[in-house]
Amino acid sequence: MNLQDEFRGYEDVPLSVQVEFARCRLPLHALLSLEEGTVIPLPQSAGQELAVYIGGQLAASGELASGESRLSVKLTRFQPAAG
Repeated sequence: MNLQDEFRGYEDVPLSVQVEFARCRLPLHALLSLEEGTVIPLPQSAGQELAVYIGGQLAASGELASGESRLSVKLTRFQPAAG
């Protein structure tokens, strides 16, 4: 039995998909001074991989892509299944 067969009947169950671009830490005084137009520097550099979480679990890596005036993620690598 393949993976598609195992999930037959569940194809329409919605799952949360999150794409993490970057995380950073700021001291409280910096957070308190945030206002519209503030630029927050991020440690992520252009072209670096993004983490893709499905159902709260790291599932893949990808890169930022754009098309049709929308941002999207091009999947580049899947994580091995935990098992």
